[in-house]
Amino acid sequence: MSVLYLTCDLDNVVFTFTAEEKSTWQFSRLSNFHRDNGKDCFVLRQASEGSTTRWVLENQTGQPSVFGTPKYSGHGPPFRGSPSPPRGMWTVWGCPFILSDTMPQRDAIPSPFTFEVPFAKMHFHEEGRLGYLDIEVFNVGIEDEHLDEILLTLRKVLVNLAQRPEMVLLLRTDARAAPMPSMRHVRKFLAFIQKEVGTECVLVGRGSAIVLVPSTFLGTAVLRLVQLVQRMLPAPYPQAIVASVEEADAFLANIAKEYPAMAHPEEYPESPVDLRNEVERREVPENQAQASGPSSSTSIASPARKRPRAEEEAPGAGKVQVMAGLTRNVLVEPEEEPDDVILVQESPSTETEPCLMGRADLLEGVPCELCGAKVAFSEFVVHMSICQERPQDAAEVPAADNSEDITCDVIVPFSSFVEHSKKHSVEDQEGLEPRLLGCTIGELADHLAAHKVHDQWLDREMKSSTSAVDITAQLVEMARAGGAGLPGNRSHVAVGDAVLVRWSDGRWYGGHVRAMPDVGDGGGGEEKISVAWDPPFAQWAPERVAEHAVIPRMNQPREVCNFDVALQFVKKLCSMKDRSSKATKLEVVYHWTGEENVQKIVENNLKTPGSTNADGSAVQRLNGDAYGKGIYAATDLNYGKGFGRGLSCAFLCLAIPGHMSQSQTMKLSSRDDSFKHGPLRVYRTSEQVLPLFFTDSNSSAKLAECAWDIADLLKERALGQVKDEAEFRKGARVEALWQGAFWKAEVWHVHRDGTYDLKWQHPYHFWPAELRVSPDRLRRYDES
Repeated sequence: MSVLYLTCDLDNVVFTFTAEEKSTWQFSRLSNFHRDNGKDCFVLRQASEGSTTRWVLENQTGQPSVFGTPKYSGHGPPFRGSPSPPRGMWTVWGCPFILSDTMPQRDAIPSPFTFEVPFAKMHFHEEGRLGYLDIEVFNVGIEDEHLDEILLTLRKVLVNLAQRPEMVLLLRTDARAAPMPSMRHVRKFLAFIQKEVGTECVLVGRGSAIVLVPSTFLGTAVLRLVQLVQRMLPAPYPQAIVASVEEADAFLANIAKEYPAMAHPEEYPESPVDLRNEVERREVPENQAQASGPSSSTSIASPARKRPRAEEEAPGAGKVQVMAGLTRNVLVEPEEEPDDVILVQESPSTETEPCLMGRADLLEGVPCELCGAKVAFSEFVVHMSICQERPQDAAEVPAADNSEDITCDVIVPFSSFVEHSKKHSVEDQEGLEPRLLGCTIGELADHLAAHKVHDQWLDREMKSSTSAVDITAQLVEMARAGGAGLPGNRSHVAVGDAVLVRWSDGRWYGGHVRAMPDVGDGGGGEEKISVAWDPPFAQWAPERVAEHAVIPRMNQPREVCNFDVALQFVKKLCSMKDRSSKATKLEVVYHWTGEENVQKIVENNLKTPGSTNADGSAVQRLNGDAYGKGIYAATDLNYGKGFGRGLSCAFLCLAIPGHMSQSQTMKLSSRDDSFKHGPLRVYRTSEQVLPLFFTDSNSSAKLAECAWDIADLLKERALGQVKDEAEFRKGARVEALWQGAFWKAEVWHVHRDGTYDLKWQHPYHFWPAELRVSPDRLRRYDES
């Protein structure tokens, strides 16, 4: 019980807390290097008098702030004669966590394994509680897609280690042959570390060695860039830049000695065990460069920072209570500035001890380690290389102007920036322009315009990227915009609403809202909703539950696009790029299912019977496979509605047909990707289907239009195709095949899926209109 385990319910990452003083447990899964820099000092302690809960999780890094509370306000089992924190569900950073005194057990990823892309090779293996990750960088240009792939693999390794509380990681990077990366890729890497794996780096990172020999101009430039990145985003563990693989191994071996095999959880003695003794307490040689000082910036972020959907479902101030090292943004100037402009910082930072290099730092210039001059960021690498080889020539590279802080929001060319800043200094000295400490109302429009220009740079870069990840990001953004305002999206509920409630066993039960919390009802604690249970649990007593544990029932239209599922869909489509346009012609289809399956489909995608969900549960066969084993859907929303078992909503999906077998075979064959029988479709794999929305008949038309817009994006960006023009326009006279003969008709509506609605011509104008006619049943009418 001297060690408690706090597990995130979203990704199963584990935080450990070790008993310290009486009734106090301190966060201990971090290096002493990081702790000595005064970062991430989290403490489980008893709450102060007057609080609505008896225990809190408090961040004592700076000004103490509570960012975690238990679901139930009681005590846990006694420890050394005093109460201990309550086990079970907690809310931390606005997200669900589980506190336990039993070490979570998670399967390791298969190792050793090697993953290779053209510009780098990654090898991972484990020895006891140590994970070793070796990365070798080749002298090959970096492509967006390959960078995304290796970052995704790195994230899988870090997350898996973070899910196993006994594991730590040592990293060795051989960059002797590394090319000079573009600043676009540097920005992407910095964003990845800050937003995707910052928490995991703190939990498992224990040492890093970079092999780099600056014997050439290029090598020197790469070295200076690495050092710049280390200063901008210091690691939460010791780092060394060495000249050989042997030196790197020796550095990491010295760290590895401090991590002997860990005792089995049941073997922990009752006396306090301080996990901090298991991490760094040694001197690092002075000649080995390392991320040191009080500004270590890779800190723990709330899961909500990495998961936009969690942020939408459980908004709250608790989610922004992240560490100082992650509350500021790094601004790296674009590799190619569209109009040769920069942004001028609007006001000095109010932080007393900034952890990252922000805009103001870049505008003042980056200090050169050799000559001490502040050099403009865009000239830093060149200046450092020249300064090392020919110090007398370093002055040729312009240093950044060191004038007074500038507080305007004017966008100026690089060539005019020094003159512009001097002008401000003169005006300040003459008193012609008062120095502003913030953005005034009159300047707000210019300030927002400056931000808009910067955002346009980023948008332009993303929209020109062919990376599957960037395409997916735009796809998800379009789906979120298209589904905005749907009633099922809301995370709040009202009295009388039918809801699903997450009970203490972690499962969801049906109920309805009896009463909402009154204003101030929480008394500073977490507000709770009163719910009554629906049959078959109507006999249960009504209960007050936390707001984050209550969501609307799964029978309202909402947006359900999952980024991971969308990424697999995009990759599948890209892999079929060389196939015929018919095989890659996307379809909008609908899938009906029972309410109990909705959330699993949102999280895991539609699956074929016999496959496995992410939580390990098997996908059962519910409705047979008369047309073959696969995923069943239809192009008509009303087709298969009975499979919804009372629901009024179905999944609206995009689908990739691939090679499609026709109804003559009456079954999906082994050589086909999908099967078609009237409106019915059967798809062989999950990657061919992408759920976008959960829709009813009232919302389906609008959401289908959004789905077709997404299809156009994929056609252009993933396949490199131009948007198809309809073969027949509205009002065109055609002949339509019906009952074995062609009859005169007029096109009166063109659908996005390529089908047509027809009105019959005289003398058959009294016949009912023919809807959704496929183009292969039409031919042009020759009036001659």
